[in-house]
Amino acid sequence: MSQRSSETGSGIARLIPAAIRERFVYKFFLSVLVVMVLTAGIGAVFFGTTTATLTDRTEGQLESTAQLQAEGLDRWVDGLTHQTRLISQAPPFRGGNRSTIDYHLLQEQRQFRDDILDVHYVHSYSREVLVSTNDSVEGTNLSEAGVPWAGERAETVGQVTNVASTVYVASEPYESPASGERVLAFVSAPPENTEHLVVVEANLSACGRSFDQPSESAYTTVHGPDGQPICGDGVDSAAAPSGALAANSSGVTAAGEELLGYAEVAGTGWTVLTHEPKSAAFSLRNDIATSMATLVAVPLVALGLVGAVIGRRAGRELDDLTETASAMRDGDLDVEIRSDRADEFGQLTRGFAEMRDALDEQIAETERARKEAEVARAEAVETNEYLRETAERYSEVLAACARGDLTRRMDADGENDAMDQIAADFNEMIRELELTTGQLKTFAEEVSKGGEDVHTSAETVKDASEQVAESIQKISDDAYEQKERLTAIAQEIEAVADELEALDAERDDLEFAEALSHIRAVSDLVEEAAGAGETVMEESETVAGAAEEQAAELAEVSARALELKRTAQYLGEGISHFETDAEHEFVFQTGDAVDATADTN
Repeated sequence: MSQRSSETGSGIARLIPAAIRERFVYKFFLSVLVVMVLTAGIGAVFFGTTTATLTDRTEGQLESTAQLQAEGLDRWVDGLTHQTRLISQAPPFRGGNRSTIDYHLLQEQRQFRDDILDVHYVHSYSREVLVSTNDSVEGTNLSEAGVPWAGERAETVGQVTNVASTVYVASEPYESPASGERVLAFVSAPPENTEHLVVVEANLSACGRSFDQPSESAYTTVHGPDGQPICGDGVDSAAAPSGALAANSSGVTAAGEELLGYAEVAGTGWTVLTHEPKSAAFSLRNDIATSMATLVAVPLVALGLVGAVIGRRAGRELDDLTETASAMRDGDLDVEIRSDRADEFGQLTRGFAEMRDALDEQIAETERARKEAEVARAEAVETNEYLRETAERYSEVLAACARGDLTRRMDADGENDAMDQIAADFNEMIRELELTTGQLKTFAEEVSKGGEDVHTSAETVKDASEQVAESIQKISDDAYEQKERLTAIAQEIEAVADELEALDAERDDLEFAEALSHIRAVSDLVEEAAGAGETVMEESETVAGAAEEQAAELAEVSARALELKRTAQYLGEGISHFETDAEHEFVFQTGDAVDATADTN
């Protein structure tokens, strides 16, 4: 460093007049002058950067203020639009009865918003006020009274208010003939009564009450599309630059001694202008610029004084300070900044040190944040890789289970609670499924075997029932024949008894009374036997019918048993494709209960 400086100095020395080179004081003052110029240049760079930054910040703040005020005004308009719609939809306005409307307005007026001055019920064609919260304007023609929106015809107001519940917001304010205040009209036609209008007059002085200003000297105005002031502070004297009105956006412009922030109010064509004197808007910038200029000027003056009084020592201090500033400008924040002086040079040096330390801390924080981000990214990559590998393993197990291998399980490695929980839940589900599958296999086999047994038993009982029915039918036929024979015998005996009785009546020497009594008794016994045969025949027919019905029922039972067997075989064939560690018994009712049920059937 010193060698390069000496070489540079020797080169520069040849360009300096000999009178200066030969006198130390001239060379010293020349050196001091060069250092002062360098210091002033560095100060100018900082000055320009700082003032530009503060200017941009001030203008951005003013623009943001205008935007916030425009949004607040938009909410104010939306609130009144909604209130107007609610008022016009009231049942009294639908019916159109003036007395009812007058009473309704009288009752509801206390509940209106504070910024609603009056509500009028107006004929849509004649613009005559029929009913109003202010009796003084009833019968007034709003068009003749100079109300701007009332002079507009179908192409403006009519197209909106012909649709019930739609609100027309007037773009031009006016002095209300009812209250004398500067108002803005909100017009809406009642449903089922579009020949009339409900007009809500809002106090424009209320639209600017909530405007927050960046400083005490700032104020806000609202202008229409033609630049005419609508509301705000200082409306009468407020200027509306054409550039701000035509921008249809937001921004900052200057007008004389004022700085204007402007923003458009959505859907209205209005422009909000936030006015602030330049002296107030840039006061912070000017103060900081003055401070920076002072901060640069004081070292320069001090440098001159020190150069004149102290000479070489002051020169070294300035050289060190210049080198430090250059190093910091080039990004070397490790340069040593130290001074034991208590004057302006020491303050300036400590100011550089504090600035260097602040920048160094910011860079360190940025580096720490970068390292933390890298660590987080590495952890995320590792986690994603682990989740991918675990998902692949789980996918293989799922695929195997889907193919029927219910013996597979997911292994939980304990590295991720969520994945371990998934594995545990899946294993529990597969265990239950394996158990259910084994039980279904056993159940299918038992049902198939039971169906076969029921079918065989039903067939055997059905055959026996058919044989019983045939035997009983034969018994019935034999009983019928025996009954016929006994009836014939009884008739013959009765005939013999009649002949003997006739003979006994003709001949007195014969005594047949006792014989007739025996014959009559035999005839009665034969008739009783014939009646008993008929009873046997009827009971036999009843038993035969019951046997036939039982045989039919057993045939149906046999068919259902075969169908159950086929269903169980189909179920068993489907379940047999699943692989399990062991077959699991399906518990169902057996033993005495089944035997008792079978005996009952």
